[in-house]
Amino acid sequence: MATLAGGINEQPPQLKGQWVSWASATGHNSTFQGGVWVEGLLEKWLTATGFAYTIDEVKAEEQYSDWWSPIDFTDDKLGQCHWPSVQWAGWYDIFQQGNLDAYKAYQDESSGCGGQHTIFIDPHGRTEKNF
Repeated sequence: MATLAGGINEQPPQLKGQWVSWASATGHNSTFQGGVWVEGLLEKWLTATGFAYTIDEVKAEEQYSDWWSPIDFTDDKLGQCHWPSVQWAGWYDIFQQGNLDAYKAYQDESSGCGGQHTIFIDPHGRTEKNF
């Protein structure tokens, strides 16, 4: 998530496209799916990806606030996107809806390159280990 949203704000002149793997449009909606912290799923995923140290901080942000802004898509961020992207998600991805939302936002809102984005959805989950 942070790579995707963070990358939109910086465009070096040599950037011609972007590869996005497993990035959700909204960190809050992906983290609190249906308003619920799914402990067994999210804590296992954060631990397996090396982010166990963030669990308490993320859980403390149950209510949507500005804390989520750096990793959420907004029209002003997507308006700065002037290059095509290829996005990758998994059919059994725990954040699949967020991936689809991100792709649609790129298609509809990116400046000067709408409709030039591609998404691949492989037959797996978020990682090869498929937690």
